[in-house]
Amino acid sequence: MTFSELSAIDAERFRAQVEAEGPRKLFELAEFLRADGVSLDQFDASIASLEPLWAWFMGFARADFPGIPADAQPREEPILLQGARVARASFASEMIVHYLFEVAKRSFHSVAWVTNSRFGMDSFQQTAVQYVEDDGRVGQVHLLWATGTIQGVLQSIHAKYADPAYLADNFLHGSFVCSAATRERIESMPRGESILIPILAGEKPDALEPFVISGPVTPQPQHPHEEADDAGEFLFAHLAADVENLEEAPPLDLATVLNTLVALDVRDLDGNPPTKKSILAEEFAEYTRGDDAQISTLVTGKKLRAVQIAPINPTPETWAEITDAFTAITAPLTARLAPEDEF
Repeated sequence: MTFSELSAIDAERFRAQVEAEGPRKLFELAEFLRADGVSLDQFDASIASLEPLWAWFMGFARADFPGIPADAQPREEPILLQGARVARASFASEMIVHYLFEVAKRSFHSVAWVTNSRFGMDSFQQTAVQYVEDDGRVGQVHLLWATGTIQGVLQSIHAKYADPAYLADNFLHGSFVCSAATRERIESMPRGESILIPILAGEKPDALEPFVISGPVTPQPQHPHEEADDAGEFLFAHLAADVENLEEAPPLDLATVLNTLVALDVRDLDGNPPTKKSILAEEFAEYTRGDDAQISTLVTGKKLRAVQIAPINPTPETWAEITDAFTAITAPLTARLAPEDEF
């Protein structure tokens, strides 16, 4: 199932449990860091503290998460049923997510765990971190976008993810998108006292009971391909993209999107498959997949900003194939696929 099918009551229960388990996750993080000989003095919930945190976590992941039980289950497992291997990695990444929440609290205003009830794809009923920028704009980062992004990193061999600076850069330019002025303020904030040392000095919080779905599930929002004849245009863009200003949306990973387009066997007007060069050559590059759909890419500043998917005459099966292909890369790219008028 998906979060879309949770009842409103269960979705709120899930959010409350995520919030309540924060102290224990931070305690566990401090325990693992100390066991590996990492100084806790540097973990003050600053942007700078994300570099040693990521350097440690990548080594922790490469060592296959020593100390994480084989049967460890993240809080969302009863909903997503990811399987033992992925579940264990997700469980470990929860420590990082809760530390990121502390960094957000130090960096932004009015930071809180909320239930996002927007009715669109799997974002419905998801737990999110809500924050307010200096100029009053409200942003949200879904919990599963954060853990999903980490999962995508762990499954990738791209060298950039091993850079200790990756997590800090992703925080400001990927997950918690903000203005240049806000970024400058956050990056110039003075260092503070460790938040992990006093946590570790106290009693270890009790573990919460696993999440249990208590009520009947709600009907899942209609998948975009269930009525292909009535399908409208879809937009694939970063979660923080402003549909009114896509030219400045956070960039998407071009290689990942290109692989998806090639796998779907789309072609330009001359019958050629897309390439990195052809996509970056124009602000709008157009491709078609037979009579199923027209797919257009938006590029500004040599960065891929969005992909528009417009049905031509697809069958439910072919429309499902197209939308499912893009849905599969939403989490690794911190992106969203939704009808353009609901984005």
